Amino acid sequence: MAKTTRLLVILLAVALSASAAVSISGERCFQTVDPAICRSSTQYLATWLETRQGHCLKAVRFENDLVVKQPQTDLVYAACLEMDVASNGEDFLVVWSQWIRGQTPDWDWHVRGRIVHSDGSTGPFVEIDVNDEWNRWPAVSFNGTHYLVSWYDPSKKGVRAVRVTTGGDIVGPEVAVADGPYRPCLASEGGRTLAVWGETQTAGGPIHARYIENDMAMGDPFLVTNENAKEHAVGYGGGTYLVAWCVDNLMDIHGRVVHADGSPLGPIFNIDAYDQSENFPAVAFGNTNYLATWMDFDHDPDQMLWKTKGRRVSPSSMTVGPEEFPYPVHTDQYEPDLASDGETFVVIWRDKLVPPVQDRDAIMADTISSWQRHFYSTWVDATAPNQARNIALDPTTGYLHKVYTSGDSVLYSYSTDSGVHWFPFECVMRGVPLYYPCIVAEAGLVWVCFREGSNRLWCGARLGPNDWEQYWIYDGEYQYEVSAPSMSLCHENIGPTDPPGVHVVFSRECVSGGLYESWTEYRKVLLHEGVVYDTTVDNHGPTELPQLLRTPSVATTPGDIVHVVWAYEDAWNCWSRIRYNQRAYGVWLPNYEEPSWDILYPYAEPAFYPCVEAYGDFTYAVWKGRDNNGNDIGDIWRRRRLVDALPWRDTRNISRTENKVSLYPQYSTSEVGAWQEAPNSHWDLWGSIGDKVVTIYESDPNSQFPSIVAELPPPGEIGTLIRTLWTEEVPGGEPAPYEVKYTCYEDIPTDETTEYAYYDCGVGDSTPSRFCLARDGFAKWRGFSVDYAREKLRYRLPYLNPHCVYWLRSVHYHATKDTWSDGFSLDGVQVGKYQYRPLTPETVWVTIPRALYERDCEVTLDVARLAGEYSAVAELKLFEIYPYRLRGEDGGPQSGPVWKPLSQVVFDNLTPTLFRHGALIRYSVLTPQAVDLRIYDVQGRLVRNLACGAHKPGSYDAHWDGTDERGKRVPSGTYFCRLTSAEAQVARKVVLAE
Repeated sequence: MAKTTRLLVILLAVALSASAAVSISGERCFQTVDPAICRSSTQYLATWLETRQGHCLKAVRFENDLVVKQPQTDLVYAACLEMDVASNGEDFLVVWSQWIRGQTPDWDWHVRGRIVHSDGSTGPFVEIDVNDEWNRWPAVSFNGTHYLVSWYDPSKKGVRAVRVTTGGDIVGPEVAVADGPYRPCLASEGGRTLAVWGETQTAGGPIHARYIENDMAMGDPFLVTNENAKEHAVGYGGGTYLVAWCVDNLMDIHGRVVHADGSPLGPIFNIDAYDQSENFPAVAFGNTNYLATWMDFDHDPDQMLWKTKGRRVSPSSMTVGPEEFPYPVHTDQYEPDLASDGETFVVIWRDKLVPPVQDRDAIMADTISSWQRHFYSTWVDATAPNQARNIALDPTTGYLHKVYTSGDSVLYSYSTDSGVHWFPFECVMRGVPLYYPCIVAEAGLVWVCFREGSNRLWCGARLGPNDWEQYWIYDGEYQYEVSAPSMSLCHENIGPTDPPGVHVVFSRECVSGGLYESWTEYRKVLLHEGVVYDTTVDNHGPTELPQLLRTPSVATTPGDIVHVVWAYEDAWNCWSRIRYNQRAYGVWLPNYEEPSWDILYPYAEPAFYPCVEAYGDFTYAVWKGRDNNGNDIGDIWRRRRLVDALPWRDTRNISRTENKVSLYPQYSTSEVGAWQEAPNSHWDLWGSIGDKVVTIYESDPNSQFPSIVAELPPPGEIGTLIRTLWTEEVPGGEPAPYEVKYTCYEDIPTDETTEYAYYDCGVGDSTPSRFCLARDGFAKWRGFSVDYAREKLRYRLPYLNPHCVYWLRSVHYHATKDTWSDGFSLDGVQVGKYQYRPLTPETVWVTIPRALYERDCEVTLDVARLAGEYSAVAELKLFEIYPYRLRGEDGGPQSGPVWKPLSQVVFDNLTPTLFRHGALIRYSVLTPQAVDLRIYDVQGRLVRNLACGAHKPGSYDAHWDGTDERGKRVPSGTYFCRLTSAEAQVARKVVLAE
């Protein structure tokens, strides 16, 4: 199959490997030492020491794109050692230890500083500590009002500190911070500073810390770690501090997150723990997570080099990702440091460069996104196969939520901007092998379910950051093995006092004494109440050969009708079929196997890996079956059934690929499916939208186990969104061979736009629609088929999700020449009156207030005759819209039964949409306002302005004859008719034929 052209693909699974590093030090320097970096509100300042005539101090300013603003500056042309830099948001203060001849024949080390202004100019030297002693290891941080400078002073046997103004003046006397003799580090949160220091000077030892207030008042010291530590660092962000250090005897990088009150937030944890030598950690915070860097010695005989490494750490003290910065390593990389502007980290280090030159190197820099965009895993099924959905879209907030596994952990993350950025993960559970997580989300509440070991199932609700309320929903004996769970939301009597909940299904198998037994199980879990209902949906056994019930999947129709499908594998008869059952109003149907599922369509046998979806008034099932030629290679099939009626029907092969393997299908809404496909020697991700097959993602590594949520376009818009999460192999990746990726695929149709209704009430047939409760009959007039009634038409609109918004569109047509009118009522309350023109189809839009269906998930619509001989409805369609797309115009939960229009400007009609000589465009304006009606081509260029200016309320007609503003006929093809006002913008597509 030819690859589908994508007009808009937002590929957000870009690997966070660093981009090409650049030198910010210009030409190769003499050997450099101790690079440091800081960020102001507008730029970065990097400093380093160069071993030319002693250790002279260099500095350079540069932008986010690493473009140097001016050549390197000599801050100090003298012998210097350890340095640090901080910013007040505009300027910088650089501090260092400088070698100066003292009063004795020996040389002394003094702590000095210098202001670097935002334009690159420098202030005078600041004499911070000039005692004739060995004053070393200065550190600096800006506490919101002053710079706080700290250092080690051996003459006073401890760590000292003093305040410096933004102009470079010393404020008050210096104060004692601690008696510890080694290397202070500082980090400020604006109102206070955390000072961290080591206990010994040469060998490793414990690390201590204390808080220093802006007025230099000291908090009590506390122990950060009792490990044999050295080369520590500290950073602030996200309401916590992260302290990182090198463990001397292990040469590992450990860390600990500390509360603002000084108490440890979590245990000591490994940031990096490998059989290598790690040194010189550095820490910075960027928007959502910390980034810790260090230098790491690679003992590979082919390398034997120092590398710059890094790893993300969440504010809750759990390591976030794998090792990063996979730069091509051909030379040694030393002493990294980093800073962040919130969106981006900039990492600098000392690099030997290629080819090496004795005593020459450079200061290199690179940028890393501060947001999490992809996640590594040690498991090939990080996103679980098939029925365990790993991604969810909350319809009320628009937030995306994902869950996946890595080793002994189930990890959760969310995005507030359609997957452009992902917050650092939360660890839902860790410590034992965990498998097959699935996730659902609605109204701000997130549920996760997964398997622990081989015979236990766990379900949890997220009440807040790192706050999971957990329930054990199955704790079987050792001989039982449970499958991946599948989960859907409860929509039964949802109200302010009703606890939210989920439905969970799974299978369990047992082999005992050579006999096989198998069950499909159901659980209902309510928040704060745990498991309130459980049952066996189907069971089979014991038999000598496997007759197994496997891979169940569950979906819910609003109103709490639960749909379950599962595979029934019969080794006796060498077939596998898909079974289905339904629970409505708390009662399961008798175990039911639809005979026509297999018999009428033999290519569906054997059938594996079913997945079920409920959308509108239909239930959809997809599975892997035979291909169109009856071969076992495998294609993806789909069937559907009405929610409350049998049988299944409309069997369709949605993959349609001969001699290619298709696996692990998922389905979303009424139109979108996805699966993994093997078009060549590896797996890609394919999907279907209606009758069209598309390529969601293709790559050379295997892309497997897709999980999707789809969004169909609301009326007046185009573009179906398929949000996909999957697991992809990382060739040669270290330390994990897999990564979890995300993409948002948008399909822009090139042919006639299809309008996706939540459901169509099907008026105008000889048999009343299943939604029709009262009518006098049906009729056909001039091409229109209508339901009619001399007094009242009544329709029941069920399956309405309490957390979604619904737009109802009805088309009315009257065959007489008299003006006529109707009254609209929802649940017995009149919400609007309409007057219609004779022999003219008229369109009415109504937004259904959620207050009417949040308890029972349904609404009754009455169309009553007010004037004329009868009421007549030619079309009745319902559209489901997510509230987050409406920007508050949603008839929210507190709204009463008041009629609201879809928008203040609407298309009533567009006839025809495929034309040669002209199209009639009819639209309505509901309130006085300025309106534009324009024609655009597919590139978005204006073709014709049909209407512009103030409009009074009423209906309007416009005609487009296929010409542009100059009266010249435009080429045949697709065009868009856009109706725009200050409050709304709607569009329709038209096709101009030759």
